[in-house]
Amino acid sequence: KTLVYQRQTRDQKRLDLVAVDVATLAQRPLLSETSRTWVEVHNDLRFLKNRQAFVWASERSGRKHLYLYDLNGKLLHPISRGDWGVDNILAVDEGAGKIYVSSNRDAVIDKQTYALSLDGRGADKPTRITQGDGWHEASFAGNGKLFVDTYSNPNTPPQVSIRRADGSMVEWIEKNELNASHPYTRHLDAHLPTEYGTLKAADGQTLHYSIIKPAGFDANKRYPVFLFTYGGP
Repeated sequence: KTLVYQRQTRDQKRLDLVAVDVATLAQRPLLSETSRTWVEVHNDLRFLKNRQAFVWASERSGRKHLYLYDLNGKLLHPISRGDWGVDNILAVDEGAGKIYVSSNRDAVIDKQTYALSLDGRGADKPTRITQGDGWHEASFAGNGKLFVDTYSNPNTPPQVSIRRADGSMVEWIEKNELNASHPYTRHLDAHLPTEYGTLKAADGQTLHYSIIKPAGFDANKRYPVFLFTYGGP
């Protein structure tokens, strides 16, 4: 009998989670996130029926992590912590005491699926569910028991499979194998590799990049460059 909503200040430096009694319309704040710069609105809010609690994401530590609160807004414990961050919540299996998230914990250039315990045990050591290095987009069933995994890397076109929550295979939806009959096979000789590396920004931060050099690349020549930049032209 309660409605809960997020409310953000216009300068984006404060984010409140507010509960409304549907009978009286009385409002009460459950928690607030503040920052000297800005706080991001997110969809990583999950209410747990059996535990009378909710999961909330916050970047207060400098990394995006998950926390468990009771319904009065009291912090119970962190669900994740450490020098890594959660991208987003994928599913909750309250019966199994598990929450599934996406993250690049093991490699900055990857996206993988991990399992965490709702009770906070192993908060700094999530269990990796997806195994192939590269990019995994996971779409879970509502009960958190199965997920559709779409996997790719620079040399593997998207492969779609159904997996159990522990990552084990159930069935291929589309294996998309690069065999003799695949339409891309005849272009493999022209497939240019993606190179990865890092460089230091002026303030010392490590920046990650990927680059695809033109065919017949000559390091002594100058080439025009097509650059993708976040938030840029």
